[in-house]
Amino acid sequence: MDDPFVVLVADDEPVTRTRLTSTLRREGVEVLIAANGCQALELYKERRPSLVITDWMMPDLSGMDLLTAIRSDSERYTYVIFLTGLAQKKNVIAGLDAGANDI
Repeated sequence: MDDPFVVLVADDEPVTRTRLTSTLRREGVEVLIAANGCQALELYKERRPSLVITDWMMPDLSGMDLLTAIRSDSERYTYVIFLTGLAQKKNVIAGLDAGANDI
């Protein structure tokens, strides 16, 4: 049997977390919620979600640091999408070069 599709939402903004979570759950997706990068990394290690949607800038562990930790885990491939206001070309290139699937 296939593993369920699980999405980890990591963002320090409560409104963003709530909107993403409610939208995904309406589609029948199991959602894990993290209010910061450290919580996100712990949930990632525990559950190995199929997709991580993360903010780039968080107070304790940045989305880029989270991406680096996820990409260093060879146990399972996880898609990572940055949800960020940092849309400058240099940031998009840096995120994609680091292994993000989309920004």
